[in-house]
Amino acid sequence: MNDADPATKDDATRREVSALSTAGDAIEAALAHALGCAAEAERFDVVAQLARELEARRLARSENVIALNPARRGRGGAT
Repeated sequence: MNDADPATKDDATRREVSALSTAGDAIEAALAHALGCAAEAERFDVVAQLARELEARRLARSENVIALNPARRGRGGAT
């Protein structure tokens, strides 16, 4: 038996995302947990909503992300 096997099995059953624990953001951790619970309950409408909220929070926290104007996404960028 490999020493890493028990840790790997434990990690596979854990719902938390390790990056969230180190960031210390309790709200994001709660959203990630709720997202996992919603997926387990097959409430994919809730999964989509929670994923959008989690993404918005992460993008808002990022300093190197520029929001694009969705109206300019057409061909050639003309509006």
